[in-house]
Amino acid sequence: MHLDNPFVARNGNCEVITSVFGKNPDDLFVKLSSVAADTRRIFEVRFDLFTDHHMESLAAIIGYMNRRKLRYVFTYRTEDADDALEKYQYAARNSALAVDLDMRLKELANDLQGKTPVILSYHGNGEWDLQEIMKNMIMFQAQSYKLANTYSDIDLFLNDLAAMTSMRDKIENPLSFIPMGTGNSFLRVISASLVSDFTYSMLDNESAPGQKSYDQMISMIGTCNKIMQRKLLQ
Repeated sequence: MHLDNPFVARNGNCEVITSVFGKNPDDLFVKLSSVAADTRRIFEVRFDLFTDHHMESLAAIIGYMNRRKLRYVFTYRTEDADDALEKYQYAARNSALAVDLDMRLKELANDLQGKTPVILSYHGNGEWDLQEIMKNMIMFQAQSYKLANTYSDIDLFLNDLAAMTSMRDKIENPLSFIPMGTGNSFLRVISASLVSDFTYSMLDNESAPGQKSYDQMISMIGTCNKIMQRKLLQ
């Protein structure tokens, strides 16, 4: 594994990660049984969305992923820095491709450096200063950056899309720009096709508003890319 680039390449493609969670480990295992044979896919384990967050549950989940050679990113959204660090370090020791660390716990990035690739992420809820947020994020030595925001205004999304396009040319690290919101699935596809190096899909339930299934995202991104390629050849 290269710590400088955990799972994506800046080659014009967008990796679709499947976000998974359950009530408990056994519930997750049942859900994953239908896709566990697809070892090419990358999963995001959303540990914060489980009912309990005990180490025993985490060990069971990660043990299942590793036994079946399922590649995974570990995400744990909490405001308890000590608890978060314990869980992230466990995932780092147990073959996580990367860990997704919220900006609220950005100081933990230093504790995880050299142990596992870090995706530093920010989640907005409407109006935000995208360029200022990105400026603050790159102060921390993360290997990838994810910026997600909820949109009800298409003009705001288009302005941010243009800003992300400009920033992408200046930052070597993989980027993900996620427009969240019910009814915004098509914005996710546009972002994935134009600026994102990785994006997210759902298995059976959304972990964020607007997610579509893995197959739907792959199909829609592929369709957009073919249309753009045809236009470039005209």
